[in-house]
Amino acid sequence: MNAINTLSPFDTISHVKSELVWESGRAGSSTRATIAIPTYKRFDTLLEAIASALAQTGVEPPDIVIVDNEGHGDKPAAVWERLEKVGDCRIRYFVNPQNLGMFGNWNRCIQLSETPWLTILNDDDLLRPQFLKRSLLLTDRLPKADGVICRKGTKDRRAFPPITTQPGFRQRLNGAIGKALGGMAFRKGVLKVDARRLFFGNFIGNGAGFLFRKETAIKLGGYDPKEWPAADFFFYVRMVLEGELFLLDEELADVGLGDNESLSPEVLSHFVEQLHHIRMKLAGNAVPARWSAMAPQLAANHILYAARAWGVRLDPGVIGEALGGLNLPPPNPRREYIWRLLHGTF
Repeated sequence: MNAINTLSPFDTISHVKSELVWESGRAGSSTRATIAIPTYKRFDTLLEAIASALAQTGVEPPDIVIVDNEGHGDKPAAVWERLEKVGDCRIRYFVNPQNLGMFGNWNRCIQLSETPWLTILNDDDLLRPQFLKRSLLLTDRLPKADGVICRKGTKDRRAFPPITTQPGFRQRLNGAIGKALGGMAFRKGVLKVDARRLFFGNFIGNGAGFLFRKETAIKLGGYDPKEWPAADFFFYVRMVLEGELFLLDEELADVGLGDNESLSPEVLSHFVEQLHHIRMKLAGNAVPARWSAMAPQLAANHILYAARAWGVRLDPGVIGEALGGLNLPPPNPRREYIWRLLHGTF
């Protein structure tokens, strides 16, 4: 799924050397996982993220790697002063002398991890105490897994959350039926994620609660900034095409919702466009070519879902124009529902 490029995403950041500002604790001999926290211009939520990493129970304490994209300043020392109950965890705080961009910083997190498994925890997201235990148990159960990801809740920190559309009776009924059908696809609480399901959208969400092999991430080229803002979804797609990814049917992480650009109309519009491009690449390769006929309807439906879930109204005409003058049909979730039933992708 990578565009033809002479440099990998890791190569493009090789000229910047992250500097270790401080380190605390020592890695345990049986430490298997790193919780890597990329941070930029956040302090209070970063402390919350670190606290959730330190609160992991039932496993060898993880390595914690913090990679600050702001450059030098007072923040590293301030974080050190506020840390409590570090315990046996090893924590390293790195600073990038220049901004690597969001996905560049994620790739640097991968490079700085020293354990077989790692998860990237954004500085406004949280892990629940059983995340590592439950995820690592699943990797023991599925030794060929390249990545496991859990379901997640949300922590809404927005000062004025937008008004979202309340689902009507039919929507609630369809949602309940869809959830029941989706639950039937799980085996012992686990679902193998495949390209067929990802064709219909990013049903596993962002990277919160995603534990993956470092060697696989390096092999896949990490996260490509050119795939913004859907680089994490592109990464999932590459993983299912070249390896194995599993969804754990447990809520073990929380996605922070803040007043930032991630929920802006521009970003959400571009995300809809990126998903359309992914579908067109999958059609004829990982899924039947005829599936491309469903892509305009799915893009139109995602515009509707943005309004329902986030209270953000997107312009289908603008998105269609960005997709080469594509004429998007009216939203029709029921049609998508039938397609998913027919293709067994709940």
